[in-house]
Amino acid sequence: MSKIELTRRWWNGVRPKDLKSPELDRSLASVEGAEGEDLVAALATVPGAIAKVTRGLDNKTQKDLLKNLEGLRLLAEQESKKAAAGARAKADTKSADQDEATPEDKLFDTTFVGANIRRALRGPVNFGFALGTKPEECALTVHPRGNPKSLMRSAKTYSGLMKACCGQAQADKDDPRTLILDLAGPPVSGVARMLRKHLRTQGITLFTKVRVLVDGTETESEGGDEEEPTEPGVETAPAGPELDQAQIDWQERQPDFEMAVQQVEELETASHPKAVPLRKLVDGIDNAAQSGRFAQASTTLDQFLPKLKIIYDEFQQNQPASEKSGGQPADEPSDSEASLEGEPAKVGKNNAAQKQAEQDYNQCWARIQPKLDDALVTARRFDSIKRARQDIVKVNDKVDAAVSAKDFVKALKLAKELEPKLDDYLKKAAAEDAKYEKKGQDISKQLDAATVDKRGDVAKTVSNSLTDDEIQHLPTKVRNRLLEEMQKDGWTDDKKAAAKKLYSQKYLDPEFEKIDKANRKKMIEKMKADPDFKKARDNWKKLSTKERVAIMKKAIDYQADAYGISKTTITTYSKADAKDFGFYRHKDGMLHVNENDLALKDGGFDEAIDTAVHENAHRYQAELIDKLEAGKIKQGDPLYDQAMSFKLNDTKRGFYVQPPEKTPSANTGDEYFTQPQENHSRITGAAVQRAQLGR
Repeated sequence: MSKIELTRRWWNGVRPKDLKSPELDRSLASVEGAEGEDLVAALATVPGAIAKVTRGLDNKTQKDLLKNLEGLRLLAEQESKKAAAGARAKADTKSADQDEATPEDKLFDTTFVGANIRRALRGPVNFGFALGTKPEECALTVHPRGNPKSLMRSAKTYSGLMKACCGQAQADKDDPRTLILDLAGPPVSGVARMLRKHLRTQGITLFTKVRVLVDGTETESEGGDEEEPTEPGVETAPAGPELDQAQIDWQERQPDFEMAVQQVEELETASHPKAVPLRKLVDGIDNAAQSGRFAQASTTLDQFLPKLKIIYDEFQQNQPASEKSGGQPADEPSDSEASLEGEPAKVGKNNAAQKQAEQDYNQCWARIQPKLDDALVTARRFDSIKRARQDIVKVNDKVDAAVSAKDFVKALKLAKELEPKLDDYLKKAAAEDAKYEKKGQDISKQLDAATVDKRGDVAKTVSNSLTDDEIQHLPTKVRNRLLEEMQKDGWTDDKKAAAKKLYSQKYLDPEFEKIDKANRKKMIEKMKADPDFKKARDNWKKLSTKERVAIMKKAIDYQADAYGISKTTITTYSKADAKDFGFYRHKDGMLHVNENDLALKDGGFDEAIDTAVHENAHRYQAELIDKLEAGKIKQGDPLYDQAMSFKLNDTKRGFYVQPPEKTPSANTGDEYFTQPQENHSRITGAAVQRAQLGR
């Protein structure tokens, strides 16, 4: 028997000429030349491909071939463990791009999640997962270093769902097609089943089984059984429609597709004349897979790869040796594109073309920026144009990367590609907006037609009849009026229930949100520029209570400067409660911070800064209410409608939902997390956590 190798050449030398093995051929092809996590992913497909071949072999007449295949399987598993260890060691020496702040839309972008969940093949990654009643309602984000609790909060904020979990995810070392979730917290029912379904809806088919552990004990397991070979002679029903096999075929082509995407990106970076049509083709293949059209995606990819190879090989031959793939160590980024570590690409700054492109870009971006701000407000996040929104975020990220690299030729090209996408998105969003504007007008007519003493009841009935989409997208002034009318005669339990329904969906007034995003960006930029935040992060456990409070004070001072509010002081108290971090009291205008080690020290740097800006955001809300009541914010002011929302949600001037308790009541509930004041503060705190200050 010849020495077993993970190569097509070895396999072609031992298999019978009449034996067809397309899956194994593709798996071995993807292993050859792969490195790092790509090699881990490629090796993970080999055992499944071998299993398909062995099912058709005879145990007696083809025992030598079966022995060869068993040896190949063992070799693949052995090499998979080595590759995973090597990739993990390599990753540990790098400061990866996860240290950069990640916009919320990107956190939940399918490409971002898919890329990061692949890292689970070589080591643990952190995750946050919010569970809905349907897989498409769920929200999953995966991050190599992000704080799991922060990721979970982001998932809840993004989706509006209350049921959620977080922890670490990693591929099973003995079965790389199984994803193991180690929850950080108590068990959450239905995680394995819903996550497996959610991954499929997102076109992420790397894992066929999900196991859930709590404190090392398995609590749930879903999937995997259909992948096992059936017992000889036993008839079984088909596992599902033909789509299941198509899905498996697409999964086996994933390494080839990802390599194709990388090559197209190289061509784009070099402004290759065929880069644009090639990008359309790979996006089309990706869209087909994302939509569940796996057979179409596989067929198109098979036709596409030979054509791409000709173009890419010619491109490589025409490049100077130092710029070709493989012309330098694999772990060093080329000068022609952004480093994997997030460092700017090296682009000639004094090039005349770059200088002219910079001027043209600045003029172009001044026109595009307002459109981008309008498009990305949460009020214009519609399911019907979700993919278009994701595409805008992707292109905008590329623009930012090009600007950071001082490559204004590329930035200008991308900006010009982005503008028509924005125009089309805003046109479609306006059509969606019109539906909810009409709904708002109808509600206003209903309220106007009722007698004054009945309007509260009408508002209650209307609120209870609204769908989740209607609540989320109604004009802010209409939601505010419903709450105002219910409040006039006092808050009865049934009116509180109707108000809680209005609070069940997160929303920010779009005009307010644009201002708030700009303020938040200024705040984070100020914090990132201050080296004291890195010192505090690196030495958090060693700092004194006074030093920890001092860095929190710095954070809220920067926040006050960015938001244009008065600065305040921090006072401390001590309570042995690991979940009690602090609060803001407008009566004395101070932030109250729990200095007990269980909360402040053990909670960590991220939680402390989150607490500071979260509670200070409540101060900002209170100051907006004060200005509203003093007549300093009037109708027509872009802050007016949101300030009114905060007022109607205030503990003294409106109805505020307290945190959920074991015994439900009219004043408590999960709406605590999504009501206007808490939603805004949580967005503020989560943004600072995502910024990873001091890293």
